[in-house]
Amino acid sequence: MSGISIIVPCFHNNIKNFSNTQRCIESIRANTSLSYQLIIVENLQRWMSGEGQTYVGLSQPHTYAQNVNMGLKLSSGDYVVVLNNDACVSCGWLEAMLDCFKKEDCGVATLDSTQFGREPKDEIVEKFFGAVWMVKRDVLVNIGLMDEQFVHAFDDADYWVRVYQAGYRIYMNRKVMVDHKGGATIYGFDGHDERFASMRKLFNRKHKGCTIDIFQKLR
Repeated sequence: MSGISIIVPCFHNNIKNFSNTQRCIESIRANTSLSYQLIIVENLQRWMSGEGQTYVGLSQPHTYAQNVNMGLKLSSGDYVVVLNNDACVSCGWLEAMLDCFKKEDCGVATLDSTQFGREPKDEIVEKFFGAVWMVKRDVLVNIGLMDEQFVHAFDDADYWVRVYQAGYRIYMNRKVMVDHKGGATIYGFDGHDERFASMRKLFNRKHKGCTIDIFQKLR
């Protein structure tokens, strides 16, 4: 086992979502100098079937957690990246996340995003961001897959809490930024507000009694 696996989950119910994925993949190819295994998990269409080293085509829509878990199971790298298809990466992005793992307690690494209006800064801070994240293989084995009870909300928050419960931390390298169009990917499920409220209740119930700071911030 060696190298880096990059998982790109995508839901293609229209050309706009497909265009987002194309831009994402193009940015990976243009800005990645390290060797990697590209894993594409595509919902509804087969438009990306000729792309990547590993491809999964799903005729029915699956949740984000289900998509990510399929990719995680197929990954072979020592490090695994999950990248939303509505995010585009820039030069040195993988190296920047790998630098986070120089901290002994790093469990997940991430990058800053243009969507927050911040400028790049040469620093590594304790912070989480769900549109792009990297996990080391032994950490993944320890923590496990995403909890598929969560449907398009609090699935990442649950994972972050589990990272901290396992004794790790999440670090962001602000030196390199991704261009993320927040909310551009739609997974085809109606009733977002009701679902969000329901998933929040599930999240709080699952981690009831948790005293870790990150849980208090996310709940």
